[in-house]
Amino acid sequence: MSRGSKEAPPLRKNQIIPLQITGMTAEGQGVGHFCGLAVFVAHAAPGDEADVRIVKVQKNLAYGIIEQMHTPSSDRTAPQCSVYPKCGGCVFQHISYEAECRIKAQIVSDAFTRIGHLEPETLLPIYGAEKPSGYRNKTQYPCGTDPETGKPCFGFYAPRSHRLVPVNDCKLQPERFGDILRICEAQLA
Repeated sequence: MSRGSKEAPPLRKNQIIPLQITGMTAEGQGVGHFCGLAVFVAHAAPGDEADVRIVKVQKNLAYGIIEQMHTPSSDRTAPQCSVYPKCGGCVFQHISYEAECRIKAQIVSDAFTRIGHLEPETLLPIYGAEKPSGYRNKTQYPCGTDPETGKPCFGFYAPRSHRLVPVNDCKLQPERFGDILRICEAQLA
C-alpha cells in the first residue's frame, strides 16, 4: 500500500462471520477473534460456535449479535428469569452458576496480570453462594411507568439505556424484595 492510504477494516457492519467464543467479559459479553480483531457478542458463552452479525466496527474491535447458533457451549443453561435478557439486572443468566463462578475467577486473575501487571502468588478460589438465587442483599429499583399498562412500576434499566423494564420478582433478590415492590406499586396506583 502506498504511504497515506488507509487499509480497509477486515469487518464491516451487517457482515455475518463464523465465530468461536473463547472468553467472556465482566459485562457478560462473549469474546471471539476474527482477522486479529476482538469481537464482543452479547449473550454468548465460551465454547459457542455461531454465525455472528457485526453491528458495530471500531478500529481495534467489533461488536456483534448471534445470528445462528451452530454449536452451543456446554456451559449454556435456560435462564430462570422471564425478562432476561431485556433487563439489565444481571448478565450471566444464560450460563450455569458453576461457569459464572469460573468466569468471574478468570476475570479477577486477568485484572491482576493484564491490567495490574502483577503476578499474584495465590488467588483464593471464588466461593459461590449456597443457593444461586435470592442471594443479593442490596438493590436499587428505578421507578417509572409501565409502557404496557401505564401504571407506576419498578424494575431495572435495559442494557445501555434508560428504558425501564418492569420487574418485581428478580430471581437474584430475596422474595421479600418483590413483596415490598408490590406494596409500593399498590400505594402509587
